[in-house]
Amino acid sequence: MAAAICYTGLAAPMTLTINCEFMILAVDDDKLNLLLLGELLEDGGFAMLEADGIETALDCENDPRIQLLLLDSNLNPGTGSQLLAEIRSREIARGTPRRPAIVVTGDVDDSQQRKLMADGFDQFIAKPYTAAHLIDQINRLLTR
Repeated sequence: MAAAICYTGLAAPMTLTINCEFMILAVDDDKLNLLLLGELLEDGGFAMLEADGIETALDCENDPRIQLLLLDSNLNPGTGSQLLAEIRSREIARGTPRRPAIVVTGDVDDSQQRKLMADGFDQFIAKPYTAAHLIDQINRLLTR
């Protein structure tokens, strides 16, 4: 395990002792959700770089340690799909590999799920979810 400095929008930088071979970029406009998500991911052995909106996410999405995107579907303003489209465009422009993306949403309508998957997400997680389910889905995508 290594120590990582994780800059967050919630507080001053904090030092975490976790596996920092890669990080997860988590984007949610609800700061409490980000705080809880950070605890779940840390307990699962993952480092998280958080962003509370599209602009902040785009400012840091090119960090080479980011290996997975975890995006809320409804960001204010904008959507997780809009953010993912911009990140995909930037990955192509840089010639960097496509990173897997998970969308987290409270909207569990079948047509909405199909739309989000068509927008390029690799996995769909409905709120509320368990820590075990989230960590399992992350591990599945990272071991593909």
